[in-house]
Amino acid sequence: MAESLRWGVLGSAMIAHKVVGAMQGAGCQVVAVASRSLERAQAFASQHVVPRAYGSYQELLADEGVEAVYIPLPTGLKREWGVLAARARKHVLVEKPFASGEDVLAIMTECRSSGVVFMDGTMFTHHTRTADFQKLVWSAQLGQVTHVNSAFTIKVGSSDNIRLDPALEPHGALGDLGWYCIMLSLAVFDWRLPQKVFAAGSKQRGVPGNVSCIMWFDAERKATFDCAFDGCIRQWGEVVGTQKHARVEDFVVPVAASPELWPDAPYCEEASFHVIDNSSASHTHTSPACRQEVRMIADFAALASERRPSGFSEWSYRSYAAQTCLDALRMSMEGEVIVPVLPLPDSLTSFAPTSPALQQAHVLRDPVVLFDSK
Repeated sequence: MAESLRWGVLGSAMIAHKVVGAMQGAGCQVVAVASRSLERAQAFASQHVVPRAYGSYQELLADEGVEAVYIPLPTGLKREWGVLAARARKHVLVEKPFASGEDVLAIMTECRSSGVVFMDGTMFTHHTRTADFQKLVWSAQLGQVTHVNSAFTIKVGSSDNIRLDPALEPHGALGDLGWYCIMLSLAVFDWRLPQKVFAAGSKQRGVPGNVSCIMWFDAERKATFDCAFDGCIRQWGEVVGTQKHARVEDFVVPVAASPELWPDAPYCEEASFHVIDNSSASHTHTSPACRQEVRMIADFAALASERRPSGFSEWSYRSYAAQTCLDALRMSMEGEVIVPVLPLPDSLTSFAPTSPALQQAHVLRDPVVLFDSK
């Protein structure tokens, strides 16, 4: 299925190098790349043996040989080019996060109208370990799950890093890193969305730089996480039940499969997590070998091969759900308030991965004041 999909890439961001390698690893053809600079596009094409290079994004979208487009552009540009790509009847894979839930919905709607696929580029959700982790949680072996705790932090030292540019990446660490913690929390709670959220932290050069968050799913279940640009590399997740808890030390990118982040780690495609009972006895579960970025491309290609309007699907619902949480957390951080959420419109609830009767979320209610900032 992946072999039948011909890809084009809008932009030459660092992450695009990894994803293009995944496309080729999945047996896809990468036939074109575009950049605002023709020289950069040509250099990228030469490095990855891509036959066509364009000096504008529009030229690539006009290429009839391109069936699917990968968009690793800055957050502020994703809606525009996601919509235009769908309008050109290209399947659309977009890097997260998005500027707003409205932007996600705009891309989803255009993809549905054009009969093409939409998915975001959250790789870890495609890993076999993530599926195994979910099965463990849903099997009730942990007892009743009450908490999800997680963290994703890195050190961003350079002041000219795009992550610190409010115009290009306004969500800062909350969007760049917190997105993964949101996705993990939603996955554990069967993709139900929280009833309310709260976020507090500090900014770095005008963007959220160090943030701690709480998401309440009901009176007995919540998720907490922190994300930051000013710490060492941490990417752990923990699910706490009434009988046992499960912990994964590298849920975003498996350490042993990430030489770009951990050059001294022995290479291995396997990934594991640990289950600890009340006596502190620990059992390690190791999942089968998997390159999550290649699996993501394969999952995308499988969806594209269904040849049906796929703008609204379980995968795109997850994107919208995560962005809804992100929007609420941003509002909470800016106003120092608890932010509740409203149900999704009927047009989206049927695409939730679980029962339509589950509580979903869309627009924000009036925030509840927690602190007096005056």
